This record gives sequence, structure tokens and C-alpha cells, in this order.
Amino acid sequence: MERKYWYVVMHINGWAVREGDGILAAGAARQFRMQEEALEYARFQARAANRATGGLTGVRIQGSDARWREGWSYGLDPVSASG
Repeated sequence: MERKYWYVVMHINGWAVREGDGILAAGAARQFRMQEEALEYARFQARAANRATGGLTGVRIQGSDARWREGWSYGLDPVSASG
């Protein structure tokens, strides 16, 4: 099952949320002045998509240093942890 991601990324005027299917999408879906606003929007979209489809969704966050940092996953993870 594919996972649908929302990426919070740096943008020329602040932050943007891009929607993709595991590979970073080319166009900015929505722009925000503050990273926290973009993160809130991305998490809302990912949770809503998970509730609507039952599919795997997630949020990835790009830090101000351009490195990827923590993220969120919604839905059942296909890899189960043991132990």
C-alpha cells in the first residue's frame, strides 16, 4: 500500500506544504508565513486523508537548515516492530 505524504518545506516567502506520494511533489499546494501554520495544515490534511481512505498518510518536515527532521504517520504501518 502506498503512503501519501504532505511535505512542509522552505519557500521563498516562508513555508509551503506540498502533497506527494512518497516522492517530493514539484508544486507548492499552499504557502504560509510561519512553519507552525504550515505544519498544522499538513497534519490536518494527512489525518483527514487517513480517515477518508484508511490509507497510510504522513507528514515530513524540512528544518530551516534544509535538513529533514521529525514527521508523523497516520494509519497502520506495514512494518510491525517486534520485541
